[in-house]
Amino acid sequence: MSLDAYLGEPITLQTLYLDTMGDPLPVEDPTVVVFRYDAMGVRITLAEEPLVEAGVADPGRYTYLFLVPEDLTEGATLHVEYRATRTGTGELLVTSDTLTARSRAVLGLNARFVR
Repeated sequence: MSLDAYLGEPITLQTLYLDTMGDPLPVEDPTVVVFRYDAMGVRITLAEEPLVEAGVADPGRYTYLFLVPEDLTEGATLHVEYRATRTGTGELLVTSDTLTARSRAVLGLNARFVR
């Protein structure tokens, strides 16, 4: 399932690290990478940033505020990879999401002349 991401607007990207018992999983160096592919299949990185822990009220959840570029094509697919290292084991944890670029419809007046 893809999330809608509106052109020129921020979207909060988030991931939650839990262990097999559903408890928050301690991780190191959590990062997010947002990228797309051009018409030739070349990967273009739009953001590669550290994630911020959401806080005491929601341990294990990490977020990043991403500003969706205005110059993307309506319907373009963006790929999101969340990466972190599990504390104590060094195991690399990777999860992913996809975003679909959308534009907000602007309602306008439509003039019509009648005889």
